[in-house]
Amino acid sequence: MDKKKKLNKGLEEIFGGDISAVMEQINDAGSLGQSSKIDINLISANPYQPRKTFDKDKLNELSKSIKVNGLIQPIVIKETSNNKYYVISGERRLRASKLAGLKSIPAIIMDITDKQMQDIAVIENIQRENLHPLEEALSYQKIIKDQGITQNELAKKLSKSRSYIANIIRLLKLPNEVIKLLEEGKLSIGHARPLVTLSEEDAIYVAKESIKKKLNARETEQLAKKYTDKKLGKSLDKKDPFIQEAEEKLSKLFGTKVLIENKKITFKTTSDAETNEIVEQLLKKG
Repeated sequence: MDKKKKLNKGLEEIFGGDISAVMEQINDAGSLGQSSKIDINLISANPYQPRKTFDKDKLNELSKSIKVNGLIQPIVIKETSNNKYYVISGERRLRASKLAGLKSIPAIIMDITDKQMQDIAVIENIQRENLHPLEEALSYQKIIKDQGITQNELAKKLSKSRSYIANIIRLLKLPNEVIKLLEEGKLSIGHARPLVTLSEEDAIYVAKESIKKKLNARETEQLAKKYTDKKLGKSLDKKDPFIQEAEEKLSKLFGTKVLIENKKITFKTTSDAETNEIVEQLLKKG
């Protein structure tokens, strides 16, 4: 089974078979030829959409194309109260059409529940090839909360490692200022990942220093470690390289900061849920 099929099967297990049928209807909507012209000002973004950022250059390119050729593929919408609508599928096309100055837009109206609209937003986000890690993190966090499953269970359903899911979700703990730098593309995920263990003040400082001095991800990680070790009252240079390497490997494996000192291994968790996840992993490993 290829990666795409595994992902779709996992999502179907999470959301149920009925949502798969709705997704098929949405995918087929463009070929149904039953669209209506809807006043563009009556259509709002899906309030459940985890995706918050859209590439401005690509939106402008699409907008120019729409000005010349019109909107070829209709968007899919859901009617709400007061004869207004929410986008189910096609928010990027809606935004570009507004930039192009269209007064109305071809749209197919589907009768689905708010819960289905919420699930579809998360599924479409996960299936996007150019999904931003922050949006991916929001999608995973929402599934875990809404479905009442653990990170480990989600990882299995999506054919990903638990440490991958944990590390992605932990990005949401970054200070808002650092998250903004990530969204703007001024900071990469590789640069931001080691900042999660720092205080808000230190994380912002290291992020700005990384941008200012054009540090690569490894250099940023080393700078972040200096602040972590300073807080712990340790000297990075005095730590046994073997111990340091073991800490790094364990931190990546469990998705949280791990320290080895005085013959003890310490997991620096930030919530009961994260602690329970690690306990579960340790018990399974025997």
